[in-house]
Formats: sequence, structure tokens, C-alpha cells
Amino acid sequence: MEPHVCRHGGDEFIVLLNGVTTEEDAARAATRLLAILAQPMVLGTHEVFISASIGIVLYPRDGEDLDTLLKNADVAMYHAKAQGRSRFFFYKESMRAASAQQLSIEHDLRKALEGEQFELYYQPQIEILTGKIVGVEALIRWNHPTLGMLGPAHFIGIAEEAGLIMGIWEWVLVAALIQHNAWLAQGLPKITIAVNL
Repeated sequence: MEPHVCRHGGDEFIVLLNGVTTEEDAARAATRLLAILAQPMVLGTHEVFISASIGIVLYPRDGEDLDTLLKNADVAMYHAKAQGRSRFFFYKESMRAASAQQLSIEHDLRKALEGEQFELYYQPQIEILTGKIVGVEALIRWNHPTLGMLGPAHFIGIAEEAGLIMGIWEWVLVAALIQHNAWLAQGLPKITIAVNL
């Protein structure tokens, strides 16, 4: 079972294993690969740790041509990535619907950054002894045009994967500073604004 490895682009690689016909064999191979990648690598005087998310397809079960197999492996890999680091998932047809929904959310997020679809809500931080508001925590919400008001759990992970997270956090910081200045202009006392980054 000699593996063939090639770079697919960016940070994605393809590992082809001949003779692997069962999920058990593929799971053993993926587990071994993750264990190897978990070992620290030494670059100069630094130890570097890497992790991987692995999407697994079996031929011919998950596709009979290269293009279909690669697309399905990609769907499984993104599913693994969404569950955390150093995981592997086998492709299942049900993942395709979830993947399509994720792509739709990603597309809508790009529009949201261009439009005025994000809002900040402020949760007060109160000093117990005096009852005074001493700060607030800025909480982002997305006023999605068709899905309604969405909390960060619905879109932050997708934004991170799509490389949109810095644009969102930049918007949060600017909006929080604008609001803070508006409160000061109204004569309200200076308070701390907490933003989760």
C-alpha cells in the first residue's frame, strides 16, 4: 500500500492509496497520517506543529471519475475542518447539502461586508457595589435578508474558513469605536468596550 502524494494547490494535498477498499483500512491510514503530522518539526531553532483535516473517498463508491472523487473528498475535508483540527471524515451524500448551504452563507457574507447587514448589540458590565455600568461587551449579529437575525455561531466559522474574518473584525472594531464616540458626544461617561477577537 505505497501512497502517492501530490500537492493540489494552496495548503491541500492528495494522498492516493491503492488497495484500500474498506473504511477500516482508510481510517487506519488516516489515523497514521495524523499521528505523523502531529510530531513537531524543527525549523532552525523552532519547533513547528501542524495539523490536518482529511476528507476520505473510496473508489468507486464515492465517485467513478477523478473530478467527482476530488470534489467529494473536498466536501468531506471541509466537513472535517469544521469539526476541529486533526480529524478525518468519510464522504457521505448528506454532506453535499451542508456544503451547498455553507457556500450560500459564504456568498451572503461577502455581500454583508459590502452592505449594512451587521449590527452590534451591547451587553452591559455592571459594578456590583454601585450598580453603575462600567463597560459593555460588543456582540455582533448579522441581519440576514432571508434568514433573519443570526448570532456569530451561525457564521464565524464559515467566515474564518473563507478568509473573511479579518474584514468582519475590522467592521466590529470600527463600529464599536463609532458608537463609543457617539456616547461620549452625548455626555455619557467613558466606559470600556470589550470585543471578542
